[in-house]
Amino acid sequence: MKKMKKKIILIAGLLFTGLAFAQVGINNTSPKATLDVTAKTTNGSTPEGVIAPRLTGDQIKAADTQYGSNQTGTLIYATAAVSSSTAKTVNITAAGYYYFDGTIWQKVINSNTAPAYSANNGLTMSGNNIKLGGTLTEATTISGVTATNKLAVTATGTDAINFDNNTFSVDATNDRIGVGTNSPAQKLDVNGKLRIGTVSSTSSSAVSTLVRDDSTGEVMVAGTSTNTKPFNYVKYVISNVDKDWISNFNTNISTTNYTVVVVGSSFSEQFITSTNANTYNPVNVNAFISGGTWRLTADYSGGGSANNGTWTIYCLVLNNSQVKSLSDVTANLGGTTAGSAPAPSGL
Repeated sequence: MKKMKKKIILIAGLLFTGLAFAQVGINNTSPKATLDVTAKTTNGSTPEGVIAPRLTGDQIKAADTQYGSNQTGTLIYATAAVSSSTAKTVNITAAGYYYFDGTIWQKVINSNTAPAYSANNGLTMSGNNIKLGGTLTEATTISGVTATNKLAVTATGTDAINFDNNTFSVDATNDRIGVGTNSPAQKLDVNGKLRIGTVSSTSSSAVSTLVRDDSTGEVMVAGTSTNTKPFNYVKYVISNVDKDWISNFNTNISTTNYTVVVVGSSFSEQFITSTNANTYNPVNVNAFISGGTWRLTADYSGGGSANNGTWTIYCLVLNNSQVKSLSDVTANLGGTTAGSAPAPSGL
């Protein structure tokens, strides 16, 4: 009877303390928090501490429906792992303390124990750090890249970024890209063959021809600063010449950049008088070099017109990047009508 009275008094005392101060102290009379537990002994004669409810993983799982947002923060000690997990108990894989976060039971991790994390598919574990770098084990896609959500890689050095052992190399120091080389010498340096597709239409005038400098390997647009076309056509109409003769007409076309080829001509006067009777007067119209420019000459050999005439001379002007000058070819037919010569040197 006395023992029952003591229990009733203790319960009443705890209730009174809770009502009066909204705090409960165990083994103390001035609790500093909602529940303040003071060790009963400090000499090691009795075990001290607070034991959380102890349940197996399966017992915790059996109460799944009892735990919701109102139970957030609940602490339990699982004495064994759950045999077959649910969404809430999936983390109960071993004995230990677990707390409920409102959705799932989370393991209370010992700070001295490394988390059970792993890294793969391009990531590598280094202690507690997950580092970028490793072997891809599955197809990987990076999506959502936009002008706002940019994917940017900044680098320094001459071979800062390298794909597949020089298949593609970025020289961040000089702002160059190498294909097949890790030391690009130009903005784009391709060590190997380059394939360029065909255009959909050839009618556009806004096209250029690319050429390769054999000494440097550079690929550039053929042409000058004012003209990028490799083939140009021009017609010269030269009037009031001395009878039929033009000895030296300066086109002022640079011989450094261009080659002039005469492809046709006509003369305005229909009657040519021969200097020598009964002789044929062949027409000679040519382009020749003098003083660094191309000149034109035109004449009916051994003849002349009664009046000053007008020559119309048709020319192709070729960009020298498309022209190779070869050595002269000479041949002696020995008085016959047929013969041959070796192929010009340099073809």
